[in-house]
Amino acid sequence: MNDTNTETGSGDDAVLLEQIRGAMKKVHEGVGMAFRGQHPKGLGVVHGAFQVHEVPIAYRVGVFAEPKSYATWIRFSIAKEWDDRSPNVRGMAIKLLGVPGEKLAPGEAEATTHDFVLATHPVFFARDAKHFLQFLVMKGAQAKEAGEAKIQGKSPEELAALEMQHLKQLVAAFPVTAKFFTTAESPLTQQYFSQTPYQYGNYVVKYFVQHPDSKDRLVNEMQQRLATSPQAVQFEFGIEVQTNPETMPIDDATQPWNSPERVILAT
Repeated sequence: MNDTNTETGSGDDAVLLEQIRGAMKKVHEGVGMAFRGQHPKGLGVVHGAFQVHEVPIAYRVGVFAEPKSYATWIRFSIAKEWDDRSPNVRGMAIKLLGVPGEKLAPGEAEATTHDFVLATHPVFFARDAKHFLQFLVMKGAQAKEAGEAKIQGKSPEELAALEMQHLKQLVAAFPVTAKFFTTAESPLTQQYFSQTPYQYGNYVVKYFVQHPDSKDRLVNEMQQRLATSPQAVQFEFGIEVQTNPETMPIDDATQPWNSPERVILAT
């Protein structure tokens, strides 16, 4: 039981939230078309079912109080980069439909939905709201500096160097960001985390979402994908041409090649 290990609101919360709103406006002002503040690129929105199991008595709380199936919409997303190939943190937003009971969100007491928001990194990069405000203030200052550099007609090389400098500053101030972004083959096979804890009855918990595990999970995934859309499975076959015998030797198989000349020969 964690009933004494809970967070209580303070009079400073409203002030802090207003400061965060102001900092976010400074970060995003002057960027032209406005996008979502977080996870602007959607990878897909899918409709499915959220089947609640018969859980142990101690954990029968809220939507998990009894076995039931909820219709659900799920949005998969990317945090910052528009290129799917770039290292990133990906998101999973789950919206349950037809959920009875009074809701806590301001102005949504009569809502019949329930939301879970998760991401692919197990922890958040900021400790708390005050730490997150520090992040926004830094991002706002960096955005202003980058904007001024563009107005001054800085070269692409100088702008790239400034962007790298800003990245190093963020990593130094928020070390978690150094491991925050990863690559992925599919949003459907990743694990997702709530990152921050939530009250769950008399407990404090973190949520997670994972693909059902099995000793044959790779076999099962391949069978399912090929059975449903075999034409969507493609590979590119190509060659990596040796351009430097010293850095790309033929007599050392442990040495990786990083050839600038890669040619796709077939698909």
